[in-house]
Amino acid sequence: MATNILLQYKRDGEAYTGIFYLNDSIDLAFSREPFATMMTSLHRYLTVHADAVVQLQRAESDKFMPIYMEPNMIELLRTDPAKYIQAHTIPHRTVDLRKEGRTSKLAEKHVVPMPTIRAGHDTLAAAFGDMVYLSYRGNRVENPVTGRWCTISELERTTDLKVLEVIQQDNGGWVVVSMEQLLKYEDPYRDGYFLPRAWNDYGLWISKQALQKKYEQYQKDKVQCLATATPETH
Repeated sequence: MATNILLQYKRDGEAYTGIFYLNDSIDLAFSREPFATMMTSLHRYLTVHADAVVQLQRAESDKFMPIYMEPNMIELLRTDPAKYIQAHTIPHRTVDLRKEGRTSKLAEKHVVPMPTIRAGHDTLAAAFGDMVYLSYRGNRVENPVTGRWCTISELERTTDLKVLEVIQQDNGGWVVVSMEQLLKYEDPYRDGYFLPRAWNDYGLWISKQALQKKYEQYQKDKVQCLATATPETH
């Protein structure tokens, strides 16, 4: 049976942060590594698992689905990583968003899309607060404890989290749970949470200590904000 390798990654400045999965289990997490280092790690996996099936998934958005790496590219990376890395390394360049389009040596002329504005629940998901928004797609939710996709019933059964709301959208949606309840969950094998949200400055994962500290500061700020906003009585 072939080994399934999933490389889930996102840009982190000029570097990359992500996770390697082996047969749906987290095997290696990395942070702020150059493209060459990230692909060298994948090369090492391929030297051990020569029959592996490789999927690549960008983690900047929950809308990005995994894509299969072509067999000839897998073989090139396994046998000649330097050549693969050189062929897939694009020089840094400046893009002027004021122009209607741009020309690349690697692609035909195309329009650079302007950033879209989040609205509604997407805005709430990107903000830190009393509720945690978990990605929901294909009737499966991203488990904040394991980082794997599971059913809602499995999430509630294995983590003791109670789902407060399920938000269906055109391209997936969100599952809402309590931040306080999440922090109460104890796992003897893990000391962190998979929460790739915009508020998570640590990347894909955040330690329980860091999340607890952030939540305590949020509670203090909320109390202070409410006190300031309360009108004086005369």
